[in-house]
Amino acid sequence: MRAKLLLGAVFILAASAAPVMPVKAAEPDGLVLPQGFHAEVVADGIKGLRHMAFAPSGTLYVSTRQDGLAALMPDKNHKAGEPQYFAKEVGSGTGIRLYHSALYASSVAAVYRIRLDKNLVPSAQPEEILDGMPTTGFSNRVIAFDNAGN
Repeated sequence: MRAKLLLGAVFILAASAAPVMPVKAAEPDGLVLPQGFHAEVVADGIKGLRHMAFAPSGTLYVSTRQDGLAALMPDKNHKAGEPQYFAKEVGSGTGIRLYHSALYASSVAAVYRIRLDKNLVPSAQPEEILDGMPTTGFSNRVIAFDNAGN
């Protein structure tokens, strides 16, 4: 199995609306997924890829360990061109989430909001909305929103 597959963005599609069964189906390169699921390599060679989120427009946003955030636009065959990097200040990228026309991304110590527009790479600068999180013993910050937007 190619090591790059593990570092590349993997697009998992639900092939049916049936409940997930414990039976596993084999995939190329030795990847094993539940029956009814399929995986494809969308992009390959993104160094330090951590988390990813798809926008309603189809844009794939990813966080990386050293290059900040990246935007990719998969084509009709689910293949993306070169990643467009931005927001380098969101270093050691961990969590990433889309919520109400904004991209939220976290570093080890802070959370940023970036307003999305129609451009592949947002023109807005990251806005630090939370800082000062303890960094000792933590290297991963996952972002989630409840039904009230908290």
